[in-house]
Amino acid sequence: MRWIRSINIDGIANFTLNTTRELLKNDDQYILLVESKEIANFIENNISINLKDNFYYLNCSVTSLKNIYLLPKIIKKLKPDLFFSPCYSLFSPFITCKQIGVVHDLIPLIFPEMFKKSSLKFKLSYANTFVLKKILSYLDKVITVSNSTKNDLIKYLNIGTDKIKVIVEGVNVIDLDENRLSEINKQYNMNKEYFLFIGRHEKYKNIDGLIKVYYQLPNDIQEKYNLIIIGKYNVNVTPRLINMIENFKLKENIILIESVTPNNLPYFYKKAKILIHISLYEGFGLTVLEAMSYGLPVIVSDRASMIEVAGDACINVNPDNHSIVVDKLLEVLNNDTLYKSLSVKGLERAKKFTWIQSAKEIQEIFYS
Repeated sequence: MRWIRSINIDGIANFTLNTTRELLKNDDQYILLVESKEIANFIENNISINLKDNFYYLNCSVTSLKNIYLLPKIIKKLKPDLFFSPCYSLFSPFITCKQIGVVHDLIPLIFPEMFKKSSLKFKLSYANTFVLKKILSYLDKVITVSNSTKNDLIKYLNIGTDKIKVIVEGVNVIDLDENRLSEINKQYNMNKEYFLFIGRHEKYKNIDGLIKVYYQLPNDIQEKYNLIIIGKYNVNVTPRLINMIENFKLKENIILIESVTPNNLPYFYKKAKILIHISLYEGFGLTVLEAMSYGLPVIVSDRASMIEVAGDACINVNPDNHSIVVDKLLEVLNNDTLYKSLSVKGLERAKKFTWIQSAKEIQEIFYS
């Protein structure tokens, strides 16, 4: 569970937290590796089960070189029947029990040019075909979250289809407090309606393309709607985005928010007008699913897993054609029937994705 590295969780941490919550409802025979007591308390509060007897503290980062040495020693000491990790950089020939892991995407391998400024450790761990093949060769089973990523595993790493199991992610819908909604509006100075994007500042997320789309919108639309971008800053990407916003004279219109707690994020979905997610690639596209679960119409790229997730409950666009994205956005805004149809379809589509089912399928692999 060391993929939960802070209380402002990312996609992998979200997967970790929610699948673990459901797994623990069915079985308590788990040792949960965590990095700190702060994170352990956060996990316990969000799972609502007393887990003190389940935690084992391994005080090093899940991505550190120290981890490569320490983890096999801990596994040997604990003697589990199997080791499960919700991401894929941990596996080792020195771990002698069964190993099962999740591959969410192969983005650094598919778009290496976008990660040229990343650290050597990152490039070796995530963007090197030989290393990835070796790491995944130690696994007894590879879980992935979409058929798109399954196809990438076969195409780029020649992983056998019999070794791969697709288990899609789920979505949680919480009841929202109107008073809390008002507080969040004041906290983030959300005085106007807004379009929404949620995702880390990475080149493949195509946030610069999204800013260009917003810039091309008619003045009256910009006056009525802001654009809120929620996602972790990146020293190699964020400064360029800020420069774009300043050059386009959109500082009053585009709001960058680096982090929002999981309990507050649904309020942004609830208040938004449309989610615009024109990423060049996603392993799954959880934010698209989350948006639909709150009845928020979505405009998504016609790439990778995003159509797989959204089905016919979205407007799909070529993310490279900004004029088309603008046209489709205006069509959804100006056609009330279409807007309501996307909202209803999204709500129904989202009901098909549950963490209960995800955890059930993972548990079946454990016991097989």
